Amino acid sequence: TFAHLRQVAPGLAAVFPADHGPTSLNVLELLERLTADVGGLRTLLRDLSRHRLAETLPDSAPDVYSPHTRELLQASAETGQAVIIHNDAGLARLRADGLYRAGAPDERFFVPLLGLLRQYPKANVVLAHLGTGKWTTLSVNHLEAIDWVLRTFPAEQVNFDVSWNDLAQHIYADAAIRKRFVRLVLDHPTRFLWGSDSVKAPTEDNYERHYHDMTPLFEEIESHPGGDRAVQLVLHSNAHRVYGN
Repeated sequence: TFAHLRQVAPGLAAVFPADHGPTSLNVLELLERLTADVGGLRTLLRDLSRHRLAETLPDSAPDVYSPHTRELLQASAETGQAVIIHNDAGLARLRADGLYRAGAPDERFFVPLLGLLRQYPKANVVLAHLGTGKWTTLSVNHLEAIDWVLRTFPAEQVNFDVSWNDLAQHIYADAAIRKRFVRLVLDHPTRFLWGSDSVKAPTEDNYERHYHDMTPLFEEIESHPGGDRAVQLVLHSNAHRVYGN
């Protein structure tokens, strides 16, 4: 019963609501709640006569994070040094012929990274390319996830960069994505850092490609109230603040 659940594993009450409906926890909160009460899960399974399942659980939740990433974040927390983390939010898909195809992020790498960042609140981190990659594109849902991050984590800890000319292509790929990105910058003008990062640019024109590609987006942002200030912050001031921190 739900009353028994609250008694043996009170931390899991939100995972299994009393009305038997879906949990209201988001993915990150669900992961943290489950790994925080392995003992409660084992007791609950045993009380339900699921002894074999109970024995498959470890004595404590395993550390799912890389020790090298922990060391990096600890160093950032102790020194204040800004750390840029390249971490695609999704996994490249394989086509039938074995070649990669691009796809929207499923957040399989984004959520664990956020869980780790919660353990290092004094780290100074910039997440590269909005979490996209060569084979990880953008989606409105992913931009909504970024909005949640910016509302949940402080500016002293987590920011995003909008570098790399492939990112511009991902933004332009869909009108809904472009509209949501513009709104995201207007809602959080202090949380995005500009960067060129043109891939293997052989000439100055190639190097400036990303800026030229992004200029129409900046002009669209500037057309909104507060947009001029938002673009100035993205292009200049936010980087000064982050490195100053």
